[in-house]
This record gives sequence, structure tokens and C-alpha cells, in this order.
Amino acid sequence: MKTFAQPEPLTDAELDRLGDFLEGCKGGKAMNVEALDGFFAALIAGPETVMPSEYYPEVFGGEMSDTCEFASLDEANEILGLMMRHWNTIAGTLFKGEVYVPLLLEDEDGTAQGNDWARGFMRAWGCVTTAGQRWSTTRSTADA
Repeated sequence: MKTFAQPEPLTDAELDRLGDFLEGCKGGKAMNVEALDGFFAALIAGPETVMPSEYYPEVFGGEMSDTCEFASLDEANEILGLMMRHWNTIAGTLFKGEVYVPLLLEDEDGTAQGNDWARGFMRAWGCVTTAGQRWSTTRSTADA
């Protein structure tokens, strides 16, 4: 069994910082933090490792060079570091067999719908062209 040092989960301020950055990406197709959480959960739970270079275009709504405007190298390191820490928090929770609680944003009425989380989870299936086939094969084998 794999063991991971559990990183500190992102604080509310750090989630806000990451969310604000994603919202500011060009093209309006970047994920929000709720969708990112679902997306990461699906990729982590999947049968194969997916490299950041494969999923960054999905997260940012296009190639980073086209959609992201980092003010400095420090800002790029900060944002990517927040993303990796969030990934590692989810991975650590799942691999330890602990209860994973999705990150859900509340709307103006205080209701957490979870739709963006589900969209992010489903979007992960298409992150790699063969992801759906790999997951389908894994499910078929597990059901046999």
C-alpha cells in the first residue's frame, strides 16, 4: 500500500486565490475550484497516472501559454503549487482509505449543488484520449 505524508489542505484564502486566478484565465473555459476538485478526484481514483502536462489544458481551458497570465515566476509557482498541494491532499485522503469530502461551492442562496464537481469528475474521463477505454476496461474486468 502506498503511504503519503498528508499535506495541509488549502485554506479558504488559498482556495479563493486559486479560484480567482482560474476565473481570470483567458477564454472563460477554465475550471472553478469545485470542478477542479472533482476533476482531480477522478484522475486520482483512475487506473493510471495522468501527468500534469496532460491535464493542465483541461484545467486552464486551453494551453497555459494562451490562457494564463502569470505576473511573475513567483506567481506561477504559487498557483501551480496550490494545485499540486490540493491534488496531494485528495490523493493522501483516498490512498489512506479515509472519507473524502468533495469541495462544493455554495450559490448565493447558500446551497451547494455539486454540479460543477460532477462536471469536473466527468471531464476527467476525456482528459486523455483513451481514458474512457481504460476505465471501461477496468470496470468490465472488475465486474467479471
